[in-house]
Amino acid sequence: MESLIPVKRAREDDSENHEERENIVNRLESIQKSRKKLPILYMEQEIMESIKENTFTLICGETGSGKSTQVPQFLYEADFSSSKCPGKIGITQPRRIAAISLAQRVANELNLEIGKEVGYQIRYDASTINPALNKIKFMTDGILLREIEGDFLLSSYSAIIIDEAHERSINTDILLGFLSRIAPLRAKKGNPLKVVIMSATLRISDFTENTSLFPSGAPPVIHIESRQFPVTVHFSKTTSAETYLDSAFEKTLKIHTRLPEGGILIFVTSKKDVTTLKKRLKTAISKEEAVILGLYSMLPYSKQKKIFSPPSSRRMIVVSTNVSETSLTIPGIKYVVDTGLEKRKVFSGNLKMSKYVVTWISKASAEQRSGRAGRVSAGHCYRLYSNAAYGIHFEEYRPPEILNLPISSVILQLKSIGIRNVEQFPFPTCPDRSSFAEALNLLDKLGSIKQCRKGKGDVYDITDLGRKMAEFPISPRFSKMLILSDQHNIVKWMCILVALLEIEQVFKFDFEGETAKESVKKSKEFHAKWFSGESDLLCGVKAFLKFIKINDAEKEDFCEENHLNYNKLKEVEDLSMQLLRIYKDDKTIETNEFLIPYPHRKEREQLLKCLISGFIDQVATKIDIPDDYSKTKRIPYTISTPTDTSIYPKDYAALGIKKDTFFIHPSSYLYGSYPSLIVYQHLLFTKRPYMIGITKVKQEWLDSLQINN
Repeated sequence: MESLIPVKRAREDDSENHEERENIVNRLESIQKSRKKLPILYMEQEIMESIKENTFTLICGETGSGKSTQVPQFLYEADFSSSKCPGKIGITQPRRIAAISLAQRVANELNLEIGKEVGYQIRYDASTINPALNKIKFMTDGILLREIEGDFLLSSYSAIIIDEAHERSINTDILLGFLSRIAPLRAKKGNPLKVVIMSATLRISDFTENTSLFPSGAPPVIHIESRQFPVTVHFSKTTSAETYLDSAFEKTLKIHTRLPEGGILIFVTSKKDVTTLKKRLKTAISKEEAVILGLYSMLPYSKQKKIFSPPSSRRMIVVSTNVSETSLTIPGIKYVVDTGLEKRKVFSGNLKMSKYVVTWISKASAEQRSGRAGRVSAGHCYRLYSNAAYGIHFEEYRPPEILNLPISSVILQLKSIGIRNVEQFPFPTCPDRSSFAEALNLLDKLGSIKQCRKGKGDVYDITDLGRKMAEFPISPRFSKMLILSDQHNIVKWMCILVALLEIEQVFKFDFEGETAKESVKKSKEFHAKWFSGESDLLCGVKAFLKFIKINDAEKEDFCEENHLNYNKLKEVEDLSMQLLRIYKDDKTIETNEFLIPYPHRKEREQLLKCLISGFIDQVATKIDIPDDYSKTKRIPYTISTPTDTSIYPKDYAALGIKKDTFFIHPSSYLYGSYPSLIVYQHLLFTKRPYMIGITKVKQEWLDSLQINN
């Protein structure tokens, strides 16, 4: 049996007379040897002195330096989360898979059982042996935000680590703003909260130069200069974004056939890319030579775990989205193939449109990706783009998420916690005034805030309805629908509908070997059985109610047969149950609450009336077109309505409340019938601005809601 090494002090250079620690660690000898190779281990004393002497500490280090796994252990060994320093050590991650895998790795290194001293919590899942025993808790940043709503001072924590701060997720940014005020308040009360902000890149000026975030001066910065192993970066001679999958396929085959053993990690843009490239590689490489796996955020954790147990006799090849850029350590990876591309959601506040675009990653992300090859040994990164393209087309950093998303949920959440003027909140990067105005206007229309004083900017206070809406971890639009549904005894159906709206993409639209247009057509034919005539959005309700009645062992087969997304439907199941538990204030509610029939006509009508209340600003009416309109005319794209509406084709035109011109997307079951009044879920811009998720609307419904269309 492998020997254990007891660790009773936080550092080897502690004085012999130093008071003995409470949190005693008995590590396996092999773990202790591997830890000593990490660059961060030799900076433990400097890190701990900074944390003890300062409220905030910034740790900036290259990927592979060991900060994500070791800093929580430093704090634990220094008796944070003990009788001397009560309160858990909390660590946030932007991604769920990272929160789970890091919790398991830290528990393993400390030789502790996951779910007891070391635990994790993500949306719909938590280590459940006994969360009350947790001394180290990994979680997604959204989980900690919810905890702030119930306990503003985070009194159950002695230290908070914000990991991967450089990713600038919207939840991380909001957390940093809160912590910049919470930690000083805790210090004044004599119950200090230590905050450690960790970034894998040198993007720290957003924090150190932000006087709004740190009015008393920038916190100390500790740089970890090196990674564990060197990585050699190879640029391509030419760049072709159009053929990146072909290039990745060819480069991977060359590495596999010509270079020594070692795992290969390939970065692509989407789940579809992962599936396509995996299939091509499996055709070209025999099973005896390699294990080929895919990795993306919605992959079930049971399948994600396979990448952490590489085969000893065969090469492992992992095709991944950017979920593998940070925190995760995939064992055995020696070669990285970087396409240099990612799929990014871009939102236009002025047009209220979102679109997914395949675009170049940032230079910081490129460094992150190359670092994946240096985690377990010296490695190589093959960039499928030229050095010139890298210098010209790659921005330094990915834009903060808060600049690319609507912020209505953020504003309602801030107001529910007591932030009266949200424009004065210490955002690391403040949204522009138009984003605030757009969000405040929507929340006002939804009735969640009301004007309470004169002036410009944020002159609103939260209403009682707004406070109820803020209790739900969903968009304000959807929480409004859910609250209104109680008046008509349709809460359970609305929980399902809202969960479907929040999760999206339960229907698969991609068919292997088909073009995008052909896939949409085939998918509509495949899923037509779920459409009842009134709304695209009710299709998902019918499919889910069938799914929930299927035996668990047969659910995946059911989804495969019906071209449904099993992972998404499981998320809908979990979120529906969570919403009903919050609504009824009953944590014992289980899935069998949703073993209910599809709603009858009158119940569906009430569901759709509530739906309109959430999309009150997204009603559209068909433009009248002269009968002699010629379809040979071309359409100039415009966001304003011209006086001569005859230039628009009858089959596509709809006039929105704000006089913007949009089009029903071909994926809609109402495409071709074109009701005179509709509500749309959101806008998507491809060749033109399309409305997605269409529902028929009756004029009397609008009149009852006092909507002026």
